[in-house]
Amino acid sequence: GAKATGKLGRYSPAYPAAADDADGGDPVFNIARVRADFGGNSLVGLALTDWRESGAYNTVAAADVRYVFGRLYYFEGQAGGSWSRFDGFGTRPAPIWQAELDRTGRSWGFNYALSGIEDDFRTRAGFVPRSGIVDGHFFNRFSLYGGRGALVENFTFFGGPSRTWQYRAFPQRSPIEGGEQLGGFTIFRGGWRVNWGVFRQLVIFDRALYAGLEAETTPGTFTPYDAPRELSNLWGDSISISTPVFSKWQATLGAATFAT
Repeated sequence: GAKATGKLGRYSPAYPAAADDADGGDPVFNIARVRADFGGNSLVGLALTDWRESGAYNTVAAADVRYVFGRLYYFEGQAGGSWSRFDGFGTRPAPIWQAELDRTGRSWGFNYALSGIEDDFRTRAGFVPRSGIVDGHFFNRFSLYGGRGALVENFTFFGGPSRTWQYRAFPQRSPIEGGEQLGGFTIFRGGWRVNWGVFRQLVIFDRALYAGLEAETTPGTFTPYDAPRELSNLWGDSISISTPVFSKWQATLGAATFAT
């Protein structure tokens, strides 16, 4: 393998390449990345990965941007796709995309993000744990501050919803997974800290996936499995108390419960 990196003014290119000694073949990887800085802390970039072995290939190309503005805000966006051919069969171009808006303020902040990975997206020079989904979350954070030495020095709470949709059903159909959460922490005088949180999770089942399955209701008796339409009452909460950091020790005591 070989790697070349550098810095040319506001541009930062990088190019690693390698031949892998794998069982059954010798795949070749080529990865190229170029980034350009602009503004104070913003950047735009292009990335290309390519994997080839015995007529099979997987190519991924994407463009991304991180734009910082108003001192407290940034926007991140990415758009790309994959082109693949395995076992003599090619797949159509499959997109991947992401949009994220963030505010990092002292008393109020948020992070809103939405990302999508099409069903046929593949990458041999990376890792995508799950495809065929659109995933989004919309979190807010609020903080209150007491003076130094006050009984309550910091009180912060945050929370919001998260949802997951099937890619090809977004946004017409309902999400298939998601939940809401609300949590926070309080820092008391001397460094004592209390963390807490509550959450709810939901899952909506595609009942067609369970067609043909049977459940054993009594010994030797099987009936068609009647999958639930949804589970939306999965509740949980947690709380923990942490001591200050002493010279030789620190302790945390916590508890959590879950209910349906």
